[in-house]
Amino acid sequence: MSKLYKRYNELKATNDNQLYLFKSGMFFIFLDNDAKLISNELNLKLTKLNDNIVKCGFPINSFEKYSNLLKERGFEFSIIDENSSIVTSTSNYLNNIEIVNMINKIKNMDINKTSPIQAFNILSNFKKILGDKNEYENK
Repeated sequence: MSKLYKRYNELKATNDNQLYLFKSGMFFIFLDNDAKLISNELNLKLTKLNDNIVKCGFPINSFEKYSNLLKERGFEFSIIDENSSIVTSTSNYLNNIEIVNMINKIKNMDINKTSPIQAFNILSNFKKILGDKNEYENK
């Protein structure tokens, strides 16, 4: 049994009504019964994970498109990254992507060529991503 399918079964045992979307490499995939349901709903092709288990999915660069389609149809789902045991919501996942993108932008900046207004704008964007109230303000 694959690690993904083992994790899927563990999660389904705690909440069978929840849909679980796994980030695996360059794709997001649904497994087993979740895959059958979503494949039928979004017309995604079912493929075999192994002889007994099916999957369907989409490339990570299509995440926004498919997450919006799922939300429009009333589906809520949790996201599981293959490299993490954390189950997260769609909004938290998207927020984390924005933070990582912002950090990468800062890492690639040439500090000697950054104006004060550019630095201010970066900090302002971080504040927008984190929201006005974050866990660090009260520490």
